[in-house]
Amino acid sequence: MPGAASGVAVGAVVAPKRHLQTVIKALDERQWRKKRTKVHEYDCEHLAVAVAPEGARALDAFGSDAESLVPAPLAALLRDGAVRWATGHRHVSAAAAPSPAAAAAAAASPAPPPRFRYAELFAGVGGFRLALDGLGGRCVFASEIDPCAAATYERNFGDAPLGDITEVPDEDLPAHDLLTAGFPCQSFSRSGEQRGLGDARGDLFFEIVRVASRCRPAALLLENVPNLLRVDNGHALHIIVHALTRAGYHCRLQLANAAALVPQHRERLYLAAFRDAAAAAAFRWPSLPAARGAAHRALGSGTVGVGDGCPPS
Repeated sequence: MPGAASGVAVGAVVAPKRHLQTVIKALDERQWRKKRTKVHEYDCEHLAVAVAPEGARALDAFGSDAESLVPAPLAALLRDGAVRWATGHRHVSAAAAPSPAAAAAAAASPAPPPRFRYAELFAGVGGFRLALDGLGGRCVFASEIDPCAAATYERNFGDAPLGDITEVPDEDLPAHDLLTAGFPCQSFSRSGEQRGLGDARGDLFFEIVRVASRCRPAALLLENVPNLLRVDNGHALHIIVHALTRAGYHCRLQLANAAALVPQHRERLYLAAFRDAAAAAAFRWPSLPAARGAAHRALGSGTVGVGDGCPPS
């Protein structure tokens, strides 16, 4: 699984202004341009156009068999040296400041030192944050690409999450103790095409691996749909656990149904991962009240991993 710790394929086409519209048109032809990431200054003479992972993979392989995938106008500019491909380039605007009301409240009543610091990827409207703040945690980083969910998050908590996690450079990721993520489920859900990690959305799991490898939090708490167990005959889950094991984590999995807590059948797969083997062995999933049969069931009694389940030292 080469490159898992680097996250998904990312990059930007770097072009002078005179070629910008040609580049944008060519990328849009393949739906490769990240339209939520603005064209931005790369240096004093060039602009950078962010490219989605599908396009980034093709451009990484430009000059080989994948060259035919690159639109002809863009391929011609690349061969002539008029534009260039900046693989791995990430760009994101600075984090939004807290809202005036939240800033005023914080100034009037400074928060006590947190029990732990956490970061959340694919944050949605802040479900993990609602629980973790109540346990004495402090959110130091959040990312959510959907503008409606991000706006709701800001209204809920007073500060705005960053957008596309694939555009956040490693050096802008703060230290934290816990990393949470409800990573995109469309490619694992029974209602979708079930393409697993081969889908552009499923591939975003590797951004979790990138952040965990960079920041080395003590624990991870991840959530997805139960069908992740079955997609690609379980191979997708095998890759996920293997990637986390290689990153230095001991993994525990469980299916949990929140039907006793909310008025719907709400079964989800949770994955807790720990850098410390003893912490993983001591971890116990919480018990939920029974509702319409078993409310939750454990997957095995020990640490789940690949081979002997032990991460590299």
